[in-house]
Amino acid sequence: MRIYKFTKMRKLILILLSVFGIALTAFAKPVKAEDSPLKFDIVSGKEATVAGLKNSAMRKTVKSVEIPDEVIVEGKTYKVTSVGMDAFINCTSLGSVVIPNSVKSTKTNAFTRCTNLKSVNIPSSVTEIGSGAFVGCTSLESIEIPNSVTKIGNGAFRYCTNLKSVNIPNSVTEIGEFAFNDCTSLKSVEIPSSVKSIGVNAFNLCKSLKSARVPKDCEIYMYAFPNECKVERY
Repeated sequence: MRIYKFTKMRKLILILLSVFGIALTAFAKPVKAEDSPLKFDIVSGKEATVAGLKNSAMRKTVKSVEIPDEVIVEGKTYKVTSVGMDAFINCTSLGSVVIPNSVKSTKTNAFTRCTNLKSVNIPSSVTEIGSGAFVGCTSLESIEIPNSVTKIGNGAFRYCTNLKSVNIPNSVTEIGEFAFNDCTSLKSVEIPSSVKSIGVNAFNLCKSLKSARVPKDCEIYMYAFPNECKVERY
C-alpha cells in the first residue's frame, strides 16, 4: 500500500513540475513508463522510441528534458534508440535536451519549432539527423554534430536563424536538401572530404555565409549556396 501511494505521489509531482515549466528529468535508469512524463512506443522486441509528452499542455511549459536510455514497459526493459517523429514539435519553452548514448537517430520533425532551444547534446551513437529534426529552432546558436552521423536530413536545421556555427564531421557523406536553408546568421562552413553530395538549397538564403570549402569530388546541387558565397574547392 505504501508503494502504491508513493508511485501515485511521484506521478503527481511530475505532472505539477511539468505544468509549471520545471525541468523534466529521469529519476533513475531505467525508468518505468508509467512514472515518466514521456510517451514511449515499442518498435521491436528490444527497442523503444520517445513518442512525445503524455500531457499535450506540457508543450508550452516544459523547459528541459532528459531522455532515459532504457524504459520499462509492462515489466520488460527496452533500449531507447530514437526520438520519434514530431516527438517535441512546438515545445516553445524547451531550452535544453539531453539525449542518451542509446539513441541512434532523431526522426522527422523531432524538435521542430522548439523556438527556445539553446543547447542540445547529440551523442556519438546517433548516425542520422532526420528531416526537419531541428527546423525553426530560432534560438539555437551552435551545434556539435558527432563523428558518427552519416546523413543530415532534408531541412534538418532549416530556419535556425540564430545558428552561427556548425561543425560537420568527416563521418557525414550526405547533406540533404534545405538542410541549413535560411540560417541567416551562419557565417562560414567547411565541408569535410567525406561528403559526396550537397542537396538543392542546402545552404541557400544563408545571407551571412560568405565562404565555404567543399571537396572537389563532392556533387553540389542547384542553389546549394547563396550567390554571394565564395565556394572554394579543395
